[in-house]
Amino acid sequence: AASRGVTASKAEQVRRLLETAAARLPLRAIRRVVDVGAGKGHLTAGLAALVGAPALAVDSDASLLRVGARLYPSVAFSCEAVGDAASLAAQLRPGDLVVGLHPCGALGEALVAACAAHGGVHCLFVPCCHHKQGVAARAPLSRAARAAAAAALPVGALKKASMALDGSRSVESRRTRRALRSLLLRRGVSEAALAGGAEMDGIQPRKAARGLEAVAAEALARRGLAPPPTAAELADADAAGAADFAALRRLALLEGVLGELLELIVLFDRALALSEAGLDVFVFRAFAASASDRNLAIAAAPKAARLGEQHANAVVHVDALADGAVRVDLALPPPAERARRPRRQQTRRRWRSTCRLVR
Repeated sequence: AASRGVTASKAEQVRRLLETAAARLPLRAIRRVVDVGAGKGHLTAGLAALVGAPALAVDSDASLLRVGARLYPSVAFSCEAVGDAASLAAQLRPGDLVVGLHPCGALGEALVAACAAHGGVHCLFVPCCHHKQGVAARAPLSRAARAAAAAALPVGALKKASMALDGSRSVESRRTRRALRSLLLRRGVSEAALAGGAEMDGIQPRKAARGLEAVAAEALARRGLAPPPTAAELADADAAGAADFAALRRLALLEGVLGELLELIVLFDRALALSEAGLDVFVFRAFAASASDRNLAIAAAPKAARLGEQHANAVVHVDALADGAVRVDLALPPPAERARRPRRQQTRRRWRSTCRLVR
């Protein structure tokens, strides 16, 4: 089924977010699911089934929506590019659950600003790529951050943070790129011609994870550099690239720590903006890094709807079907069972209190 469009990591992301929605969101208060950047609508359909409400999946990629419409005929699909926050807020209705699984940069900002402007919607966001803003620096959204004269974050720093979070899963690819760079330099390519990571120009980036041998011949051929590399050339370039990469990696050890710190700064600023708009906010890690490094999330609901422990032992099973869809099975504990867990409920309340102190 993964080859048909449902990867194991996507299924895990959907499963964990459905569990969070069941455990934290006031499901009976939700009147419609609005998933922005929905892709094929796997999460959209799961949430619609969970809350028993109609759903709208929005994406700018018509090809993905066509597949989604075939997989999930009960979901409404709309092909459009989301504009500014004001126009998005005007399309929202009280009781909407606005969802964004990995909305990049400016789209993530627009979603948060639109929900804050509306004030009567529920939210479930797992943002990513904060550097894709279209501006030189990201300005704070919350009044508290602006009042504290919090500095705008340069998109260059946010991009470094984003790359650092990817680093643990791309070590082999980056080592290969350094080895390829060494090979091309030895074949007479200039440093200037390799600026900005140009060693992989025209080559599928994922091939680098398979090692130097998988990309070397193609890189040379694209530059008209015959003959193909010899085994000795590959060995020498591999050794030089490994030494070069090791030195660079030592210099970048702090990037991983600072990268998540910058992600948290942006996340809590967005959470503050929603809280200032009268929403109850919960900040959490949505799923394990094995499903995605972009796993810091925000759930929010109008205070009257009482965001909190709804179904603490909710169990969600997500199965990838042969036609490329996902099937969602939700098991909720009976009320009597939930009532027998006062200690766990108190623990959850203490965690929510901690979140409120932050925002």
